Amino acid sequence: MYTSILVIFAQITRLESRPILMGSFGAVFGVSSVLGPLLGGVFTDHATWRWCFYINLPIGGISILTAILFQPANSPPGSVTDPRPTLEKVASLDWIGGLLSVSTVICLLLPLQWGGWNDKVIVSLFVVFTVLLIAFIAWEYRKGKDAMMPLSLFLNRSQVGASLNVIFSRIAFLGANYYLPFFYQAKGRSASQSGVDILPFMLSLILASIVGSGFVKRTGHYYAFLIIGPLFASIGAGLLITINERTSSAKLVGYQIIFGAGMGISVQLPMLAIQAEYADRPCMVPQATSLIMFFQMLGGSIGVAIAGSVFNNQLSKELPKYAPSLPPKMVQLVKQSVTIIFELDPTLRSGVIHAYIKALDYIFIVAVPACILCAIASAFVRSWNVKTREEESRKPIQRTEP
Repeated sequence: MYTSILVIFAQITRLESRPILMGSFGAVFGVSSVLGPLLGGVFTDHATWRWCFYINLPIGGISILTAILFQPANSPPGSVTDPRPTLEKVASLDWIGGLLSVSTVICLLLPLQWGGWNDKVIVSLFVVFTVLLIAFIAWEYRKGKDAMMPLSLFLNRSQVGASLNVIFSRIAFLGANYYLPFFYQAKGRSASQSGVDILPFMLSLILASIVGSGFVKRTGHYYAFLIIGPLFASIGAGLLITINERTSSAKLVGYQIIFGAGMGISVQLPMLAIQAEYADRPCMVPQATSLIMFFQMLGGSIGVAIAGSVFNNQLSKELPKYAPSLPPKMVQLVKQSVTIIFELDPTLRSGVIHAYIKALDYIFIVAVPACILCAIASAFVRSWNVKTREEESRKPIQRTEP
């Protein structure tokens, strides 16, 4: 649905007006990211964690009903009416490519999440991932223009740069966003209170998204923000590496703001860059947009999986150092839930808290190179002026590279 909304934007708006729209979209994403941890904490503290999933049913139903009632059934931009019957068109979809892609992603995420690189199951999953990836690429090459993921898109440097940008940015963002509340919970805050504690991070992301979009709307240029944003975020992530149980509230808020602002200022720009890139070929916009969304979701999944693996492995190393008398059974329970810490004997608690926070530092150690790689990937994205791109795209141009 999210991808469809972005494609609809491309249909009903001019490119020059999209920075503000996408900025507002980023702000909505930020608001939902703020409300998500808060509601999740409330559900966990006062009801059941299952409501974190139940709540999607009414919200999803409202979204579907709204789309049916208010969204015209327009054809995708640049498309040609297909006279074939509906069942024939459904049958012609790249079902095998879809199955291969899902299987490939699963075989990548599971070993990343489980960790333990000497384990036979982990090694086997990586081998299966490699085989499935080769099979997927071969199948998509065979399908050509009818492929779910046309390989010709990867001949475009902006597509490659934007795809890598969203992978690395989501690795940094979602890994940190998922585990930052645990830092506060390890200090004794409840799940709902920890959602409030990360508000500086999310609110700075929202504000930076709006401000950055305003600058792009005014100047027409997005390229500088694509690079500056991740570099700024890497500074914030680097500062977050230094936090411990004695770090002052002022520093915690400041570090979160730097990290969030860096993430927010460029959060929607890869999508804008891709739509500017294909302004002269509107029929490519849906596929190019979908590809960016695929890598965005993949990056987020990889980020959470890597963060979980790094945290668990590091916690296993830190607990024997700072809480050597902790029973093995309690070690496993501490890994499963941060709230177990406060059920421990007070003589063990301070050492376990210190080990827990030391392990969390490594989440931000992962975020720093991810942000830097995000900035490097952004350098490959072509710089267009969104104010004039649509007019330029209507003129015949000589393209020296795909």
